[in-house]
Amino acid sequence: ACPIDKDIPVNLKSGVWAPMNDWTVTDIDGVVHSLADYRAEGKYVIVDLSAVWCPPCWSLHQSGLMDDIHNTYGPDGTDEVVMLWVEVEGAPLSELQGGGGSQGDWTEGGTWPVPIISTTSLNSHFAELWDNFIPRMFLICPSGYYKNIPSDTYSNGAAAVYNETLGCPDFGQPPVAQISGPANVFMGEEVIYTNIGISLDPITGYTWT
Repeated sequence: ACPIDKDIPVNLKSGVWAPMNDWTVTDIDGVVHSLADYRAEGKYVIVDLSAVWCPPCWSLHQSGLMDDIHNTYGPDGTDEVVMLWVEVEGAPLSELQGGGGSQGDWTEGGTWPVPIISTTSLNSHFAELWDNFIPRMFLICPSGYYKNIPSDTYSNGAAAVYNETLGCPDFGQPPVAQISGPANVFMGEEVIYTNIGISLDPITGYTWT
């Protein structure tokens, strides 16, 4: 992973799910992408945060994973998912096309099917769960909650990434337990766990076992 800000620790910030504020951006082809509109249509939005100079980002781009997600689950497939690629430092078109310190032509001569967005305006929207390392792929659910898609999922293909949508919080579903506590303790040590339940319906009570 490539650091955008070296003052941020490597580990992802605490928490599994966080609420996402709606946003609107325009891609390099002039197409407007509104998160509110996608949510209203029941779409899952997957956003890859990258930068043109980042070698691991280029490797992920070249793997074909995002193409497969777009083609299989996007508008030319089941039309359940919107796949977006975001250059988080707002690189100019010349660098997106391979100029300057870019790793290559991210547009693939203008034929890459995944919408390309070059802006810094989205960075703050992911701040609650983003550690400022790239590439980072996030899933935004129709309910407005978002989560990090673990990087070890990428190598398992588009279906594995799509399966992350199955855990999206939704109305009428049981709360999603988000339990935090120490991973390692000593014998006899008191252990304190906390749960931040993610639920779109009111949580009426807890039972611990």
